[in-house]
Amino acid sequence: MTQIDTAMGDFAMDVSQTTALIAQLLRRTPGGKLSQSDIGEAMACVSELYLSAAMLELWKTGKIEFGWDTDDEQLILVDANSSEANSDGRLILRGND
Repeated sequence: MTQIDTAMGDFAMDVSQTTALIAQLLRRTPGGKLSQSDIGEAMACVSELYLSAAMLELWKTGKIEFGWDTDDEQLILVDANSSEANSDGRLILRGND
């Protein structure tokens, strides 16, 4: 487990936060009704925002660095404090799949 894996765990939503988020979604939705798929889609959007915020926090604290793969035109993340990442330092490489 890298320092990044450990730090990312600090940003995981617990059950009470998830429950509060769903309650807020219902409270702020016209009519106060959402289907299971609507809740799932909203939670996925919030999860993306939450992950983005976590990544920015790791960057601000100097734990990761961003790079750009010009060949594949993709963002790469590099563990700034560890040699546990693969040979070019990449932690995550998101494809265009």
